[in-house]
Formats: sequence, C-alpha cells, structure tokens
Amino acid sequence: MSFRLADFWQRAAARFVDLLIVSAFWLAGAAVSDAAAIAAGLVAAAWEFAWLVKKGATPGKLLMGTKVVTDGAEAIGVAKAALRSIDQVVLALLGTVSAGVSAYGRLYYVTSLILIALDTNKRRSIMDYLANTRVVRTTESGSA
Repeated sequence: MSFRLADFWQRAAARFVDLLIVSAFWLAGAAVSDAAAIAAGLVAAAWEFAWLVKKGATPGKLLMGTKVVTDGAEAIGVAKAALRSIDQVVLALLGTVSAGVSAYGRLYYVTSLILIALDTNKRRSIMDYLANTRVVRTTESGSA
C-alpha cells in the first residue's frame, strides 16, 4: 500500500472547481422552482457519483492531479462512491438554494476542509471517514 496523500490545497482547489460545476445544477433548478432545485441537487449528486465510479475522481480532483482510493489504494467501486456522494443527496433534500441550502452547504464544506486541515496525518474529510477512503496524488505536483 504505497500512495501519497493529496495535500490540503489540492483538495480545497478540487472542491472549489467541483462546487462551481455543481452550482450550475443548483442555480438552474432554483431559477425554476423549489422542486426543480431539489431535483437539480439530486442530479448533482448523481453526477459526482458517476465521476467517482468511472474515473475515481471528479473533474476538480482530476484537474488537481488527485483521485479517491480505498485504504488499500484500490479503486473505490460503486458502494464507496455512493457513500462519498451521500452528502450531496442530503444537501439536496435539506431544501433549495433560496431556502438556505447554500448556507448548509457552505457550513458543511468549510467544516470538512477544517477537518482535512486539522487531520494532518490522514487528511481525511467527513466523507472519507464514512466511506473509508483517501484522496491521493496521481501526479507529483503540489507540496508535500
């Protein structure tokens, strides 16, 4: 089991890129109705899930040279990808952008990034702990 964990900044930048993409889903739905915003949130969750299953990474992670693996450095598969994507489903079901889900989302993502920053040895987020996964480097870019 040999891998290098992604550093905090790689993970934060990857999440930022993914949030930009996912925000397009949310905003498009919110422009129509509350129900459409919830549906858009569920589409965003399915989008993240599909990328994790197919590539082991979201577009943001790919851009930052990282991917998600099991503790044994293997592909995560469907079950772990579903666990890692469940946060998107929960955020979608909490409500709409207009009803404050964006506030819940910001609080959740900030909390998760703080956990990654404080957990310097393992660099795991809430979803990493839930799915028993790690985000590792696929390239040598970034700091150690």
